[in-house]
Amino acid sequence: MPVAYLNDDSALFEAFQEADQTAEKLVFERFFTPLCLFAERITQHVGQAEDIAAQSLERAWQRRKEIKDLGHLKNFLYRAAKNAAFNNVRADKTYRANHAVIEYLHSNDVDWGDVEEREILRAELLHKIYEEIEQLPDRCGEIFKLLYFEGLSVDEVAERMGLIAQTVRENPVLFDLSLDDQVQLLIVHPLLVILQENPEYDCPRVIVVDGLDECRKENSAQSRVVGALINGLSSIPKRSQKLFITSRPEHSIVAAFRGFRSELVRKMELNNEWKPDDDIWTFLEAGFAEIRASHPSFEDHPVDKMWPSRADMHKLVSKSSGQFIYASVVLKYIKSDDYYDPAARLEVILQLKNNEDMPYAELDALYQYIFSQIRGVEKVLTVLSVERMLSASKFRYPPDLALFLSRFTGARTEEIKFWLRPLVSLLTWESQAGYTQIRYLHASLPDFLADESRSDTFCILSVPIVASVVQRALDLLQEKDIFAKVSPNSDVPIGARM
Repeated sequence: MPVAYLNDDSALFEAFQEADQTAEKLVFERFFTPLCLFAERITQHVGQAEDIAAQSLERAWQRRKEIKDLGHLKNFLYRAAKNAAFNNVRADKTYRANHAVIEYLHSNDVDWGDVEEREILRAELLHKIYEEIEQLPDRCGEIFKLLYFEGLSVDEVAERMGLIAQTVRENPVLFDLSLDDQVQLLIVHPLLVILQENPEYDCPRVIVVDGLDECRKENSAQSRVVGALINGLSSIPKRSQKLFITSRPEHSIVAAFRGFRSELVRKMELNNEWKPDDDIWTFLEAGFAEIRASHPSFEDHPVDKMWPSRADMHKLVSKSSGQFIYASVVLKYIKSDDYYDPAARLEVILQLKNNEDMPYAELDALYQYIFSQIRGVEKVLTVLSVERMLSASKFRYPPDLALFLSRFTGARTEEIKFWLRPLVSLLTWESQAGYTQIRYLHASLPDFLADESRSDTFCILSVPIVASVVQRALDLLQEKDIFAKVSPNSDVPIGARM
């Protein structure tokens, strides 16, 4: 671009009005592709769209003296392209049946201005994306175009590009190999191919591993996945690859990273520092807006745009405890069936009037899975049962939880904490200023544990658990001074263990 026009739209427009050929070329380069994309959305025909874009620019050139500035020029071009595109659609009967939506948008009943503005923005954004893609290496750019412009799935792209799909076809026993070999064949080798074909392309790559905690725990599978990925990526020259792992903070997963230098591992905990309540509010607000707009219940009875009330929104955000899983399940439950009133379902969530309806089925399934992975789960359920009973009591001066549980179970505090370690993603053991508490990270967990219809065999108020607690309490009462008999060197009481 000539220096005179660099970052100076006024100078460019003045030169355009004076019929400067360089300015005409620059205007053409700026608007031709976005106009093509815009017109193609209406005509669904690339050739027609290109003709319309060229004709619109030609008309603007002929009438340049009537145009006031570049903003006016832009409006003129898109208006001319829109009118020409609709004229083409009307003239071609073979397209009319396929453009009922477009005809509807162009009718007097629809505010075309909003649609037009959105389509103009879309066209200009796509134009910028095209320019960025052209800067990518050939293979990367080709993959991007296949994904986002031809609409192919990841599997279809892999099939066409012959990367991972070819590896799988050539190695029918691939998934019976060790994790290290699978990583080498499915991840390392394709990355090396890209590096060899584009040695100048040295941008960092990110490999996302989502839900590592969902891998089975047998034989340290989770830590072996982490180890295989790190070893594999370490074998790639330049080492510009990064691992982005999302997971509940399971003990085995956290432990897998302890052997690495702190500068190599960065931990990001999604706690209150990230103000999750604001994001959850936005998430819920968008979800309820979608329900109001799409649920059949609201077709004949338009709901107040303020539904649900701010008070109900605050309750839902509070119950979410900073985690999206609760909010997500709530929205899924409310809109899951066209034959139920969403407002009534929200009432179930807020007041739990209909326990048989199981509004938390998905969340309960997750909880049941976590508890099912615990060895000696009965001891854990007993501890949580006693903690809930103690929490609900009306002691004027409540005893310290750690000491109480230790004396009740006959186990050291550290041992009790060890029992609870598999639940590190659901609750924490916190001690401050001599006061201990078990803090539940999700507000619905205590409700789940207390409701046998939801927690089934993991209910802390089930007959077997309550019976064992009562029996232990009776045993302790027979040892009249049990709470006074404490070993001088530990917090473990003298007496029988559970």
